[in-house]
Amino acid sequence: NTHVTLNFSIQKYFYFSSSGRWYSRPRTMAEESEQDVLDSWEIIDLANDLSGGSSGRELGKDDTLPETSYEAIIVGTGLVESVVSAALSRIGKTVLHLDKNCYYGSEWAALPVDASSPLGPFQKKWRQFSLDRCPKMVYARGALVDLLVQSKVSRYLEFRGVSRTLSFIDGKMVEVPCSAADVFNTDLLSFVEKNVIKRFLTFCLNHDQHTADYQDFVSRPFKDFLASWPIGKKPQLSSFLQRLVLHSIAMCSDDVSTADGLNATQYYLRSIGRFGNTPFLWPLYGCGEFPQSFCRMSAVFGGVYVLNRFLKSIFVDKDEPRCVGGTCNLGQKLKSKWLVVTKEYCPPSWFPMATVADESQSDNETVDPRSVSRAVLLTTKSISPVTKEGLEEPFLLTIPPCEDLKAKSLTHLIELPSSTAVCPSGCYVIQLTTLGSKAEEDFNGIIDHFFTRTQPVAERAECPASEGAVTSAIGDVTLSSADKSSDDTAQQSSTDKSSGVQSSTHTSSDGTVQQSSTDMSSDGAAQHASTDTSTRLQEEKETSQDGRPAIFHSIFFNQQDPVCKPVAADGSELKNVLVVDGPNADLSFISALEQARSFFDLICPGEEFLPPAPEPEDICYDQASPTSDESSAKTQQSDSPDSTPQEAKQESAGTTDNMPCDHEGTGDTADDSVQSTDNSVASSHDTADSVPSSGDVTS
Repeated sequence: NTHVTLNFSIQKYFYFSSSGRWYSRPRTMAEESEQDVLDSWEIIDLANDLSGGSSGRELGKDDTLPETSYEAIIVGTGLVESVVSAALSRIGKTVLHLDKNCYYGSEWAALPVDASSPLGPFQKKWRQFSLDRCPKMVYARGALVDLLVQSKVSRYLEFRGVSRTLSFIDGKMVEVPCSAADVFNTDLLSFVEKNVIKRFLTFCLNHDQHTADYQDFVSRPFKDFLASWPIGKKPQLSSFLQRLVLHSIAMCSDDVSTADGLNATQYYLRSIGRFGNTPFLWPLYGCGEFPQSFCRMSAVFGGVYVLNRFLKSIFVDKDEPRCVGGTCNLGQKLKSKWLVVTKEYCPPSWFPMATVADESQSDNETVDPRSVSRAVLLTTKSISPVTKEGLEEPFLLTIPPCEDLKAKSLTHLIELPSSTAVCPSGCYVIQLTTLGSKAEEDFNGIIDHFFTRTQPVAERAECPASEGAVTSAIGDVTLSSADKSSDDTAQQSSTDKSSGVQSSTHTSSDGTVQQSSTDMSSDGAAQHASTDTSTRLQEEKETSQDGRPAIFHSIFFNQQDPVCKPVAADGSELKNVLVVDGPNADLSFISALEQARSFFDLICPGEEFLPPAPEPEDICYDQASPTSDESSAKTQQSDSPDSTPQEAKQESAGTTDNMPCDHEGTGDTADDSVQSTDNSVASSHDTADSVPSSGDVTS
């Protein structure tokens, strides 16, 4: 019969909602309605093996996006995504642009090499490298230049002219004649061939007006049309001219149709003479500048950019079906009417026809035909040095399918000197591109013919130009006999950042190789920094005994572009999810820009695509009357006896002198070479028909 009184202290309240969930606070009607909508949505998990991002970090106060509803969410900052983002922001649409990486560009990025990569004499200059993952040439009258001029994005870019276009025909490199003067001055063609090629190129330039002449060959291979031209008469194009047109002017494979071949030839011819003797331009710092420039324009007009962020899942409305939003890797829920995403973020269920090639597959098994093999080679000598002293310009070499070089498909070789701001002085960057599934095997024959290297190191290394593991073959620099006799040692070093120990390979005068380790802390670093300048200059000129350039660093990787179709769980297509194709092996930007335009027309039908950005002087501001505080401040300033017009003028002049220059912070490789060359397109007084540029360059 004893009564005990117990006193309880309530620590926390929990509320049970109508949706059957417990919450720490009462739910409003709007929150209950939103939760009911979320329960009716289907959740599709995207790729869960993405590297980069901040998925392991909790969502902090500063990480929460203030807005959660957008017209379009774009995942990936490649060229297509960046153009779509700029076009949408330009007309006032709300855009959220995400990328799992800490840099812009995705598959189109231009990245520096890793500090621990063995770069020989350029070890301390590793920051000056800018290696493209997707190198392409800019046609002077192509779609990209027209878009840059129209949208005024060209103000963020600078270019150099490509001095030469070469072709590998009959076992040797020949210079492709571009202009009419080049055709009649070249020694490659006879007088009869010069007249024939002139008439044929004139026909290709105006082939739209003579469709009846090739009507029967529209769907047939272009090489058949070349072998039969002129139709109905005796063929006039020799075998040499046919290969020259097909591989070096049209730059097409053997199976391209006649219609596509004629369009490619016309595209090439129309670009000749606009900014130089060749039809091509090259952007300073590489093609990775194009996505950054369009992203900059999008941000200027209100686009929201968040790096290290991506969507880990999306919400699908079961009734329509369509994507209505998603959850980012930090847990925040976002809503969107449209989703533009690259294939690296898509789940495996969206690749029904993808065929993955691995080492266990036999040669007879099917491989995705849209696989591109790429290689980046670093050398200290050009493969085709020019006779004019001091002229270092980029050039293009096309290599047709050749059994001697083990080239199965048309290969593009782009050589970039230091004047393009992609490497330090004395170094050359070689970019190789072809169709294939195993990059190192696809380029072995070409590398052995044009370069020299030692036995490749069979190792897996983290490639700065691609996510994941790639094969990195590193060839030791071979010293010439003159270099060996003048110097006792030549070092090729790689620095371990974690331990601070540098491993060096020393080649003595007798040719023996010795391994040593040098402590790079305190005195060791100072001793290494005082290396003789003459020795460094000699190391930068190292070549092989037979004159071929020596490769001191190389990177091989593949870019896959399988067919992708966004579908819901029941197999129905998600029409408001637009999947971006990966970079192809073509030399131009046509396909990427066409896809960006098609995406914009789907999202905003009838709207103008990337209209010109207004000039600062054309912007009209609201002329609101100044407040009383501002008026009184101006009155006090004018009545103050301490400030005279002369002092105000001096203060204004001092402010102008302290303004930063345009090229500040753009890197050591820019120099003044852009403004001093004839082929450079860097004038701010160009007309609307040219590409204007300024010093505001993304480095």
